[in-house]
Amino acid sequence: EQEFKELNMVQLDPYWKVRSLCYSFNMNCFGERETLIKRIENILFNNYLFKKAPTQKLLEVCDTDIELLVKNLHCTTNKFDNISLRDLEAYSRQEVPLKIPDDKISNHQWPWHVVVELARSHKALTYLDVYRGMTLLMRSSMVFYNHFLEGECITAGVVLPYTPKILDYLTPLQIYNIIKTLGMKTNYDVANVMDIYKQKLLDLFYCVDDSPRLHGILPCQSRYKSCSSLSSMFCANYMCKLCCQDIQHKNPCIIHDRYEQFFRYKVRSVYMFEEAKSFDRTRTLRLQMRRLIRKHDLERVFENVPIEWDKLCFYYHHGAHRIHIAYLVLETQEDAKKVLLNKMYFLQKLDKYDANLTALNTSLYRVCEKYKDAENMIAIIKPLTTLEVVTELPSESFYKSQVAQLIQTITQLGSTQFFLEEDLNPVTGERDMNHLYLKLPGKEYIEKVYHAQPLFGCLIVHKLSHIQVCPFLRYSPDMCIMCVARKDQRCIHDMCKDCCSRQKYGILVCQCSLQLVQASIAQKKEIVSKDKSITETLCDKCPNKRDRDCPNKMCSVCCPIQAIRFDCPFHDESNYCREIKTLPGQLIGRKMLSIVSELHIKMRHELKCGRYDWFRPIYGTDVQESMRKANRELQEVLDNGSIIRGTTTTRYKREGKILTFQANEPLTIWLSPSEKVFESIDNKGQPFVEYYYSEEASREERTIWVKNSLNKYRTYSIDDYEKYINAPNLKIIKDFHIMILGLDKKVFSIRELYNEIYNSIRNMVGSVELNNILVIDSESFLMEVFNSSTYQEVDKLEQNIFKLGRAACVKLDNVLDAFALITKEAKLTLPLNNRKNDEPLIFPSKYLLKLIEDYSQNPQNAQLNYLTAGSCFAAANKEMEQINNNMKDLMSGGRGGGGGGGKRKKKKQKN
Repeated sequence: EQEFKELNMVQLDPYWKVRSLCYSFNMNCFGERETLIKRIENILFNNYLFKKAPTQKLLEVCDTDIELLVKNLHCTTNKFDNISLRDLEAYSRQEVPLKIPDDKISNHQWPWHVVVELARSHKALTYLDVYRGMTLLMRSSMVFYNHFLEGECITAGVVLPYTPKILDYLTPLQIYNIIKTLGMKTNYDVANVMDIYKQKLLDLFYCVDDSPRLHGILPCQSRYKSCSSLSSMFCANYMCKLCCQDIQHKNPCIIHDRYEQFFRYKVRSVYMFEEAKSFDRTRTLRLQMRRLIRKHDLERVFENVPIEWDKLCFYYHHGAHRIHIAYLVLETQEDAKKVLLNKMYFLQKLDKYDANLTALNTSLYRVCEKYKDAENMIAIIKPLTTLEVVTELPSESFYKSQVAQLIQTITQLGSTQFFLEEDLNPVTGERDMNHLYLKLPGKEYIEKVYHAQPLFGCLIVHKLSHIQVCPFLRYSPDMCIMCVARKDQRCIHDMCKDCCSRQKYGILVCQCSLQLVQASIAQKKEIVSKDKSITETLCDKCPNKRDRDCPNKMCSVCCPIQAIRFDCPFHDESNYCREIKTLPGQLIGRKMLSIVSELHIKMRHELKCGRYDWFRPIYGTDVQESMRKANRELQEVLDNGSIIRGTTTTRYKREGKILTFQANEPLTIWLSPSEKVFESIDNKGQPFVEYYYSEEASREERTIWVKNSLNKYRTYSIDDYEKYINAPNLKIIKDFHIMILGLDKKVFSIRELYNEIYNSIRNMVGSVELNNILVIDSESFLMEVFNSSTYQEVDKLEQNIFKLGRAACVKLDNVLDAFALITKEAKLTLPLNNRKNDEPLIFPSKYLLKLIEDYSQNPQNAQLNYLTAGSCFAAANKEMEQINNNMKDLMSGGRGGGGGGGKRKKKKQKN
């Protein structure tokens, strides 16, 4: 289902392409992505000569700096024309000054310095200043293996502490300080400097969405409750899974909603658009298009048709924000009827645009008024889409009968126990199969059909008793459609009593909330009777005071639960936005960075627990188990400076431990002179955040970790130390046979190297136990060597030992195999530090040299067992075995008689 949604549901164009088109068309480049797309569509529709440049040409200009765009295009939003950089600096001085230490928060300058696996080729989607600001929103350990990507699959998480909507609520001073805190350029020699600042933050936000190896993580933008969960940039509402499914007024979400919710939302948005425009349905036609039809071509196709071109109106697709439907208003109903009768003639001319011409459907609200028992009726609607699942429905002659059979199957009713009627085309008066009206004998049958949708995989079922057209389906049938409370079983609107009583619009009267409505009206009259001047300040539906900024003229209780309402920026504001916009201008940028630290902890915890609601659905996919396992293992941070991330190896593409203590960068974020946030990882490798609120505590000096280099020391926790001293490999320290030098330290992990040594020795030399192999890092050599006066004066000692790589001490089961290795009678091939598979350096140990010395002095005391030796002694063992067999033959042959004595004598002499 997720693949179906991603392949078939229309989505927005990438922002880099939209921005490049604005530059190529010399048009205003300020605004959100949706606004820019609509702007481009209008220019292309009205200007026949304008053509989109090919993708390769757009890629060449997508990294053009915004300052150059503004100077060349002379564009502005006219919102901040009177605010200059000098004004912003003056506003900052007027605030209560915060003497915050001007320390550098991070030593990294670019995102590919923080997460070195990011390829430099991916940085060309925008200009460099955006990437500079992105750096502080990333962490080196905030990465995960994304098995949905092909090839290199390490994806970096980027915490986005704002959304495009939040920027509309912030003051110019707050936006300026966010830019300043992120280290982006602020000194621009232009008049509309604030437009540039806001657009740079939008460019950063959309750049994360465009980059395949970056994933945006946001605080949940829940509107009506406080939520501290993570949300994904893939969510159309920037909410966590639970909050996104709780609300009714939202955009359909590709990761949280089922595919039929997209069909329902499109039908609702198109029908409500047509209701708002009050089209004359008897003479208005709906022209759907998959590709944009230019105005010049449209006028040529309908050249002799009496269309009122001044009333031409467009519906922009809710997902792509492109022109999707053009409404053609003809002079008379007869003209519209002629166009529909010659429909194929016009569509043939529009063949390359994949267009469709239809009449408008009958208003569902008019149908509700037409029938007396509308609460027992539902409408079965064909979605407004050209997907195969809709186009392959039965033809019109069989469609109604097929639907009737399906209703019989669902309800177990006879064909005479329900009533199924077609809609009428308002232009021609003919039957219209886009709407079928079904009347059932009771509410229980209505519920059965309603919860069985989508019928035939695509047909939408709408209850005529619902106030809102095709509301989103709830995840529980007992849930109110407007809130999270249980619905009243008597309510014909499928709401709870409270929501039902507060509805401003509605055709049918519901008995469940009648008493509450009457009580609210009486209470409101009583208040107005005492003071008539207060009438304009009261909510339209209850005695509470209305919120002044609400366009629906309601209070904060009534407005969010209205089934039909205008978009309300005041009440649709998220709880997170309400908290952020109250922060002082000097503090907001650093506060956002502390939010990044907190979300870093939450993301690492989610990865460890195997939860991916903040990313995308992985449940039931073929990568579920491998992705969970790989990322759970990734959370183990190693104390190994030898691991260098970002190398061009194929081993760590889909799994492996690459996080190290040495590569971690602790961060200190000052919020005020007596308040700071410290972020790092503990001795278990888990990220943590410390908050300091006193001036004395803030002066404490923290340990500065040495960066990943040669001159570093290692740190251990108590558990690591106990695990180390009790390791079984340490038992061979005094009696191992050989030391192998020059082994790999970059590509192979310790565990993998153990397996390589173990398998190579068993296959090529002789038997050995895994506990008799001890691998040593070059840092351990340095620790011992620096304590010895013999080596302290050696030139380039550190570099030479670093090139040497890892070493391995090995105790073989038979000492003869060790002799074979040091005399090079046996060959051993292992992965080396120069990234080759070749013969390493092998040296005898002090213990082995003592054995050789004792053997040379007292050979009769040596206990050498050739029978258990390895492959080098296989020929000698075979010969010795042959001699033993012959000796046994000889001894057993002496007991026999007969003529075989001469043969045995000759054989004895030969032996």
